Amino acid sequence: MIYWSDEAWEELKRLPRNLQERILKALRRLDSIGYGDLKRLKGINAYRLRVGKYRVILEKRSDEIYVLHIVKREDAYK
Repeated sequence: MIYWSDEAWEELKRLPRNLQERILKALRRLDSIGYGDLKRLKGINAYRLRVGKYRVILEKRSDEIYVLHIVKREDAYK
């Protein structure tokens, strides 16, 4: 199951339609088969999912994914 923070949902809605679809497809794939370019972030209890030049910052708990933010790569690690 995928849950969205209000901020992440607003960030997704601001992106172009084709990028929204790529992000949603990557999240569904991660949720269903556990596959994706996923990496644990240092210093916080979160992961990043790489989708092109964007990073989806999320928390993963058992079978649940909590999407926290969607940001461009250059803004993700500030």
